[in-house]
Amino acid sequence: MAPAGEGVRRARRGESREPARARRPGDPRKEPAVSVLERAGAARTFLASVRAEVEKVTWPTRDEVRGTTIIVLITVFFFGFYLYGLDLAMSYVSAFVTTLVTG
Repeated sequence: MAPAGEGVRRARRGESREPARARRPGDPRKEPAVSVLERAGAARTFLASVRAEVEKVTWPTRDEVRGTTIIVLITVFFFGFYLYGLDLAMSYVSAFVTTLVTG
């Protein structure tokens, strides 16, 4: 008899007492074929649920979109100029060190 809790530990690890049977290529036990109509019905159901979820979304107003876009553009330009200045300063330092080393 297995110790208490052994079944729980096996379940957590995804193991079972019975050995797993690997499916070999050409195994005659195949998944049942799905008809085109069943797939179309599943697609229709999926699209209906997507539409229902999209209707629940709270879309931003035009003013909110404009405001956040302006903030993003200001931030991008700020960091762009900051990184440009940092790169320019580092290139001057690098050129200065190079002239010191090479003489």
